[in-house]
Amino acid sequence: MQSGPKYIAILFLGGLSLLAGASVAQQPRPPQIEATRLAEALGVPESALASCLPQRPEPGQRPQRGDRPARPDAAEIARCLGTEGHRLTAAEVDQALAAAAPRRP
Repeated sequence: MQSGPKYIAILFLGGLSLLAGASVAQQPRPPQIEATRLAEALGVPESALASCLPQRPEPGQRPQRGDRPARPDAAEIARCLGTEGHRLTAAEVDQALAAAAPRRP
């Protein structure tokens, strides 16, 4: 009877696929810019900055496969903050974005 080893191999491969699926599902969200640090670096209130940053998907919502979160556009953030009375250049915003960038492990 040779079906025993085949059955064990199928169970083993099935278990491996379950483990691989579980590890993919447990991956953390990509690091985000710390809005508090960015607001401090720019010298603007966090509430003003929040309306100018790209919106992130809500926790639990899955983006389409291959979609990546929008990167903050320094010129667009400077323009948006300017409409709220905070005069900043795109270069100043770019420097603050670099300073507030999430640290990768």
